[in-house]
Amino acid sequence: MTLMWEHEHSAVILETWFGETETGNVIAEVLFGIYNPAGKLTITFPRHVGQIPLYYNHKHTGRPFDPAHFIDKFK
Repeated sequence: MTLMWEHEHSAVILETWFGETETGNVIAEVLFGIYNPAGKLTITFPRHVGQIPLYYNHKHTGRPFDPAHFIDKFK
């Protein structure tokens, strides 16, 4: 999932997770400007397909992935 189209065609992206009973009221307050949410995301959304897959715990070596070498480690 990339967000290039959304970035070009919308001013704001509001994403809500794990909605419960008051989620509708909270979303309405945000949309009508009663509440201004502020915070940082704990995840990253890629802008381009070249950024996928994202690995947070993978040390990048700059070498291309070699499936034969990966399989040999577990034999």
